[in-house]
Amino acid sequence: MNLTRIGLENRAKAVANRTSAVRRAGASGFAAQMSQMADTVTISGQAPQEAGRVSQAAGPGVILPADSIQTKLEKLQKIAEAADYAGMDYEEIYCAIWDRYQKAFGGKMPAITSCLIGGEDWAEINNQFVREVNQAVYDPLFREIADETGLQKGTPEFSEYWREHYGRRFSAAALGYGGMTAEEQEQAVREKYAGRHSLYDFASMMGELSDLGAFSGKMGDSAAFSFLNMVQRELARQYFPDSENGCPSDGEWARVMYQPFDAGKFAQKLKESLKDARFENWGLDIRNVFDNAIDSLLSALA
Repeated sequence: MNLTRIGLENRAKAVANRTSAVRRAGASGFAAQMSQMADTVTISGQAPQEAGRVSQAAGPGVILPADSIQTKLEKLQKIAEAADYAGMDYEEIYCAIWDRYQKAFGGKMPAITSCLIGGEDWAEINNQFVREVNQAVYDPLFREIADETGLQKGTPEFSEYWREHYGRRFSAAALGYGGMTAEEQEQAVREKYAGRHSLYDFASMMGELSDLGAFSGKMGDSAAFSFLNMVQRELARQYFPDSENGCPSDGEWARVMYQPFDAGKFAQKLKESLKDARFENWGLDIRNVFDNAIDSLLSALA
C-alpha cells in the first residue's frame, strides 16, 4: 500500500513515545516570520478555491497565534467534528484539512509531517492530522473502492488499483504540485528549496518529497520507511550528541532548526552509519539503494 500518511503516523508515534514531555519553546528569526503568515485562522463554509484556498468547515472557529499547540489541536478537532464536506470531492476535502493545519501552525506542516525534527508536540500535530484525513478521506474512499470493485485494502490488487487511480494525487494537490508527473514534482521541490540551507528547510524539503512518494516510488514503502528513520536518527545524533535518550524535545529542536545545515557533512555521516548498519532479509541491495538516495539528496541540496 503506497500511503505515506500511515507510515508517518507510525514513525511519529515512535518519536513521541521516546520523547520527554518538555514542550516546544518559541523560535525566533525565520520562525517568527513564518508565524506572521496569518494573524488568525478563520474557518468558513465556502468551497475551496483553486488559487489561495481557504480552510473549510461548517461552524465557527478561530485559531489565534497565541494559542498553545494543545489549544490549537483541540480547536481543530472541534472544527473537524462540525465539518460539512457535502458537495466536495476527496481531493478538495484533503486540501481543506491540510490548509487548516498549515494556517494553524504557521506553514510548517511539510517539516512537521516529515517526522525528522521536532518532539512530542510536533508528533501530536502530525498524528492528529493523519487521523483526520484518514477519517474524512481515506477510510470512506477505501470503502467506496471496495463496494465498486470488490478490492480490499491490503491486497496487491488494491495497491495496484490505488497507484493507477490515485497514487499521491491528494498530497500533490495540497502542496501545489497537482497535474505534474513524478519527475516534474521532484524537480519543482528541488527548485523550491534551492539556496535554502537551514535544518528546517531540509526537513521541509524531505517532508514534501516523502508526501509526493519520491522515496517510496524509487525504493518501495518498506525501504523508504527505513531510510527516513535512518535520516531522523542521524539528525538527532548530529545535533544532540549528548542527548540521553536520543529523542530531543520540541524546545531543543526549536533552538537549532533555523541554523545553517551542512549537507555535505550530514551526507558523510549518513554514509558512515550505512556502513555500520545491519540489513537482513531484503530482496534488493538495500545498501546501494540507500547510498544512491544519499547522493541524490546531496545533489538536491547543492
